[in-house]
Amino acid sequence: MEIDDQGFLFVTSTAFTYWEYESGKAQPLRKLNAKGNDVLTRMGNPSGELDYPDSKTSRATYKGPSSLVDVAAVEYGIYAVLDQNRGRIFVYNSDGELLYEFGGPGDINGGITTAVALDYLNGSFYTLDSGKNQINIYGLTEYGKLFIDVSKAAAALDYATEESVWNKIINENSNCVLAMRGLGTAAYRKQDMETAMKYFMAADDTENYSKAYVFVRRNRIEKNAVWLIAAVIAAAVVFVALKRRIDILAKKAGKESFLGKLKFADYVVFHPIRGFWELKREKRGSIAAALTFMIAACVTKIISSLLTGFIFNNNDINNYNLLNDVFFVTAAIVIWTVTQWCVTVLMNGEGNYKEIFIATGYSLVPYIWLNMAAVILSRFLSLEEAEVHTVLIALSLLYTAFLLVLSIMSTHDYSLGKTLLVLLIILIVIMLILFICMLIIILTQKMAAFVTDLYSEISLRI
Repeated sequence: MEIDDQGFLFVTSTAFTYWEYESGKAQPLRKLNAKGNDVLTRMGNPSGELDYPDSKTSRATYKGPSSLVDVAAVEYGIYAVLDQNRGRIFVYNSDGELLYEFGGPGDINGGITTAVALDYLNGSFYTLDSGKNQINIYGLTEYGKLFIDVSKAAAALDYATEESVWNKIINENSNCVLAMRGLGTAAYRKQDMETAMKYFMAADDTENYSKAYVFVRRNRIEKNAVWLIAAVIAAAVVFVALKRRIDILAKKAGKESFLGKLKFADYVVFHPIRGFWELKREKRGSIAAALTFMIAACVTKIISSLLTGFIFNNNDINNYNLLNDVFFVTAAIVIWTVTQWCVTVLMNGEGNYKEIFIATGYSLVPYIWLNMAAVILSRFLSLEEAEVHTVLIALSLLYTAFLLVLSIMSTHDYSLGKTLLVLLIILIVIMLILFICMLIIILTQKMAAFVTDLYSEISLRI
């Protein structure tokens, strides 16, 4: 335990099981007030190691979560915790965000074998190592001192000094997320919202980015209101003219043309029961058109991943691989159509695989259009207006699912009750397929690891 300069009591505990820790029931670190209530701010996760091997299944030397055996109050709300499991010291700010960590296990100079106690005094951390029967002293580097300086400036409301120190931290570590957020906050205070947005984006801080964006959007609308209205009207006119042109071309080409079969998707979306009936009975669809819609669904997924506005985009663009999205959409379509064909053959369904494939392709049209609309709106909405984006995404999935259910009923000439029964069986079969695939992947990985270990052992003996 440790008492900070404001009279709060920091306490650590290891009296919990691994599963209690994994479920979030355990709190290895708490900050208690005079009533015994935990008032620790956890904007970050002040619990030591966050990415660790499983303590039950892993064969790693150091596994499981951190074992916090001591805590030390530093200065200006900063505190440090000692991890006995890996001999590391983690240092956090008053919001529970990690500033830096140091130390580590081993017999090397500065290594800790059995950590039992931690303290801080005048810019140095003192750790007691019962395994070596010694005290280790770690002095703060200039980089470490900067975090104390910035916390001191923040406590004194000295914003100019705080911004200056954040700039020094950025110069030392250009990847410091806290410094980017701090500079974004400094720019926000000075009402430089464009700069604030840049820093908040770099810090992946969607909440503050949205606050700055609201001001930028309002200023842009006020300055360019006439042009924006003209652009909206022009876009509407172009859309209507383009739609009419497509309608004329489709009418001239005829129902049996490729364009005519693509245009029939509009009828299927708004009149699904009759539309799916005509897809099957009157051959209004085609494999080429269905394949086009499936390719469009893949493109839509890629565009959604890449071009959705920062506030609503959860993808890591720097590590994005479009093949993953293509594989996901393609695999989903293949599994759905193959499973539906297998089940409906056994349930006296009238549709063949070609008809199932075509109906599935036409069912993807709402997903394509509504997701594209969501991507466009995501570039203009703030976090407070996220419901609009969420509703569009949910509606695209729900309406596509609705069309898929109706496609089963129309394609195979089922009643509603039998359609729901078949749908339930299809979903169960899909889950079994996914389970078997996961099992095969795990067994393959185990076999590969066994072969690798066997090869290494033979190589060492030879």
